[in-house]
Amino acid sequence: MSECRIRVPVVPLWVSMFKSIDTAPISLSLSEAYQALQTKVADGQENLLALIDSAKLSEVQEYCSLTNYSWDGFWFRANARVWK
Repeated sequence: MSECRIRVPVVPLWVSMFKSIDTAPISLSLSEAYQALQTKVADGQENLLALIDSAKLSEVQEYCSLTNYSWDGFWFRANARVWK
C-alpha cells in the first residue's frame, strides 16, 4: 500500500510527526492546499475545521475526519506588574 500524501504546514516538527505515522507529508502553505487537493498532488490535508471551511477545502475533498491527534494551546502571558 502506498503512503498517504498529506498536506501539512511548513513546519519541520509537523513534517517529522507525520513521517513518523507512515504518511508522506507535503509541506505547503494553506494558500496552496486547495490546488494541491484539486490536482491530486495531496490526498488529504491537516487543518482546523474553521480553516477547512474558510479555505473552502470541502469543495476538493470528499471526506473529513476529526481525529483529535494533537492539541495546540494558545498561551496568554503577561507581567503581573505591567498588567495592573
